[in-house]
Amino acid sequence: MPTWIIAKTSQAVSEFENKIFNNPQYSSEDDDEAQLIMHYFREEVNNDDDNEWYLMEYNNGLWYPGQVLGYTHALSECVRPCYLVDKNGIRPVLQQQRSHGSRKKRRRKHKKKSRRRILKKRLKRRTRQKRRKKHIKTSVQGRTMQEGRKAGKTQRRGEHTKAKFMFNDGTAVYSKYDKKYNKHDKGYVILGPPGIGKTTFVRNQKGSKKDWIDQDDLFRDLGVKHHFNNKNKDDFRLNYLRADYMSEQTKQLGYRIIGALFWEYKADAIVIIPEKLHKQYLSKRKDLNLKTVAEIIKYLREHAKKYNIPIFDNILDATKYLENLK
Repeated sequence: MPTWIIAKTSQAVSEFENKIFNNPQYSSEDDDEAQLIMHYFREEVNNDDDNEWYLMEYNNGLWYPGQVLGYTHALSECVRPCYLVDKNGIRPVLQQQRSHGSRKKRRRKHKKKSRRRILKKRLKRRTRQKRRKKHIKTSVQGRTMQEGRKAGKTQRRGEHTKAKFMFNDGTAVYSKYDKKYNKHDKGYVILGPPGIGKTTFVRNQKGSKKDWIDQDDLFRDLGVKHHFNNKNKDDFRLNYLRADYMSEQTKQLGYRIIGALFWEYKADAIVIIPEKLHKQYLSKRKDLNLKTVAEIIKYLREHAKKYNIPIFDNILDATKYLENLK
């Protein structure tokens, strides 16, 4: 399997997505999960710094963005054959020329070095895989405030927020959603942990225009970026405060949304499905961790008790309850 080094820019990521990610040669076992990872990958790009590179890895039918490295470091980690993707397109990385000398001696030395390099690379690869799996499970799906406090404990002294967001006019985004979703006299917000079927429910709504919007889709288009620099406790809190603001704004505009992103938002309803059914759903989601989801459920129950928010064991009952309110 070739190694791919991708410049951390939208142009390079787009080139990789069009030529490689959607290539039938690298078929995915789970299209939804693959798209989720690619969405996360696209939102992480930074067009201002072209000296950051992703070392992509293909495991179990899925592409994962590995460590973010400098150009030289990325090349040193590259296992042949290796391809580079930047603003100039896709091209192979040529192997460096070696100076001539005693072939016999060089051959022996090279073998010894190769064995050491192979062992080191295997160890590094395993470490990266563990970190990547943990990162995908926690940051792509969103974390609770309790996890935010844990993340804050790992923040190094001297680290500061990197957030430099600004308010923009979201008229164009909401106009696009007006074509697909209904506006109501009263909007509502439903919260629920990952893996309860929120996206499936939204997709299966009937009619030319739907009533309930997937919070993930809307927030992506509005540029909320809830995973931005989330190892920093200040940025983590700001990320989810943006989510709270956008949830309230969307509700006030008469839309009805369902999702899992919040900081201290008082939702209109919370959905926590039966544990047995939830485990059945989660068994099909390789990107979710049972322990993490259990912590989110625990926090949602505490949140519901604190703000007197009704809890339902299925999405349909929650929507019917809200739709019948006067």
